[in-house]
Amino acid sequence: MIQEWNPDFHCRLSAVLALREIRRSDLAKVCGVSQAFISLMCKGRKTPGKPVELLLRAHLGPEHWRYVVAQSDVLSPFPSASEGTAQ
Repeated sequence: MIQEWNPDFHCRLSAVLALREIRRSDLAKVCGVSQAFISLMCKGRKTPGKPVELLLRAHLGPEHWRYVVAQSDVLSPFPSASEGTAQ
């Protein structure tokens, strides 16, 4: 099954990265992709494949991931302590 991404995925991802002060270069290292790929995702020109999706989900944590994929419209600045990984 092919993942269909919300048209606002890139805006929501960029918002979470800004809120969490995660640099695109750091996210690229975590996901094992180029910084250019992360930039293209943030511009809406690329979408993550399954391996990158899983790494993004793990790094951002469930609450922020739900926001990125439009399962929630609440972007909390302080997700619960058990979510995500250290920056």
